[in-house]
Amino acid sequence: MTSADPPTLAEAGAATSPVDALGAAITKEFPRLRITVQMLVWKLHLADRRQDVPDLADEVLSETVAQAIKLVDRWDPARGTRPWIAALADATGIQASDLYWERFRRAVVVLMMARDAGGIQLAAARKRNTRKPASPTPPNPPPPKPDQP
Repeated sequence: MTSADPPTLAEAGAATSPVDALGAAITKEFPRLRITVQMLVWKLHLADRRQDVPDLADEVLSETVAQAIKLVDRWDPARGTRPWIAALADATGIQASDLYWERFRRAVVVLMMARDAGGIQLAAARKRNTRKPASPTPPNPPPPKPDQP
């Protein structure tokens, strides 16, 4: 058996339940799954900076594994674990991306509202500060013109 072949239920650590078999298959594929999810996180622009990708990928992968355990009845070991987990991670990443952009849009709206409110307050302050005083001081007289001969 090569490393590309999917594990059978018996090879997955003599697991007695599908959850145990899936856990063993995920453990076996974990390094490659982690790289796959990191590429997915970068592709979906979930991370603003490259150094944030591993942490976000770990979060997406843990959410994906939790989802995979709930959907273990849909897992077919003969078709491979990594493609199935990658598809689930893609869906999880898209949901995370949608959530990220929704939070971003809300933050922009809040900032715009604060800016507008601050702009109104700033305009009122400018109005108060630009009023002419009650007794204006006379402007400086112009310099005397030189006599022309």
